[in-house]
Amino acid sequence: RFLHGGIFSAMSLATKYRPQTLDEVVGQEHIIKILKEEIANNDIKHSYLFYGLSGSSKTTCSRIIANILNAYVVEVDSASHNTSEDMASIIESVKTKPIAYDNTVLILDECHCFGTKAISKLLLLLESLPSYLYVIMCTTEGDKILPTIKNRCECFNFLPVNVNNSTSTYFFISDNPIPTQDGSTIVMKTFRDPYWDQGKASLDSADNLQVYLVEGNK
Repeated sequence: RFLHGGIFSAMSLATKYRPQTLDEVVGQEHIIKILKEEIANNDIKHSYLFYGLSGSSKTTCSRIIANILNAYVVEVDSASHNTSEDMASIIESVKTKPIAYDNTVLILDECHCFGTKAISKLLLLLESLPSYLYVIMCTTEGDKILPTIKNRCECFNFLPVNVNNSTSTYFFISDNPIPTQDGSTIVMKTFRDPYWDQGKASLDSADNLQVYLVEGNK
């Protein structure tokens, strides 16, 4: 039988299949090569700026770096926590070395949203980072980041994922059959999308799915 749509899991594909290693990140080879060299040389920088379109693996790479550093992660949505008071609270939350981890990684998502006074506090933090603290700033608006911030970071421009590169990854996802309660198997038909996270979100949408139902274990 040929079916359309359906909800197969409460967990989105973007969450379930988020890359866990740098080798699994699609379409950012120019960045991954440098990061892997820094890791191999024990030269991970204490402050990064990742900028580029939504869905280009900026936050994913931040979390992977945190995992490599065995770090406690503080992840901030700067769009809704952008005041001077918010920044003071953020800095307070990372001022001591964690007990159960080797390091702390502070991920500031959409960091272009910080106000002027918050940026001033952030600059002071970046100028005197303790050895255990790493700051990774992510934004879709790289042109809005002040030069004084950029000058204190290693900056990477995350590019839109090439369609041809991403297609094989969708096959990797969709060719893993999903068992159903009645013993049949769902296999999703893959498609192409230039933006990795957006593509996975589209796969979650019933309007963009074609599903084959295979009887039993045949």
